[in-house]
Amino acid sequence: MRLLVTRPQHDGERTAARLRARGHEVTLAPLLSIDAVDVELPREPLSAVVMTSANAARAISRHPRRDALTALPAFTVGRHTAEAARAAGFRAVECADGDKDDLAALLRARFNERSAPLLYLAGEDDGVLHFSRRSAQVYVDCAARAGVLERALALVHFCLSRQVAQPLSAAGAAAIRLAPHPDEAAMIDLIGPA
Repeated sequence: MRLLVTRPQHDGERTAARLRARGHEVTLAPLLSIDAVDVELPREPLSAVVMTSANAARAISRHPRRDALTALPAFTVGRHTAEAARAAGFRAVECADGDKDDLAALLRARFNERSAPLLYLAGEDDGVLHFSRRSAQVYVDCAARAGVLERALALVHFCLSRQVAQPLSAAGAAAIRLAPHPDEAAMIDLIGPA
């Protein structure tokens, strides 16, 4: 079978290799890219590090305060993130083995209002540019077929016009930004600086 893998590069390569090993023809086309950014972490004592993505653990492995962070217990949403946390150097890793609600329940069971703060590592929003109604509809259709529609709609969508945004709006995208004028310069201005 011919398959399109849209996961970010690192995870996408792993998924593509597993599919190829089963005889599939795979095209890797990441819809998102993951880039670690330097952030100032709190200096106050922390109870634990919380992660809902393996990408967060990978980012920690390159952070200047890696040793201090990996000395803390890590709480993860699933096994893949737990494995990435261990690979990044965390020794004490607890996995909720579920979704964000399971992780929240695990954290409530371990910590209370007298506990030191938790450090939740999360990414910044990604965005998608849509210049035509047709490409926006194709984006929605492809995401639905790939089973990632909810995540695809959760991104920020920068649209050339209200007409371009219509398929995204109809599918349930909440974060839609419309260019004030239907041209590329207005789209670039809409996005603003990094």
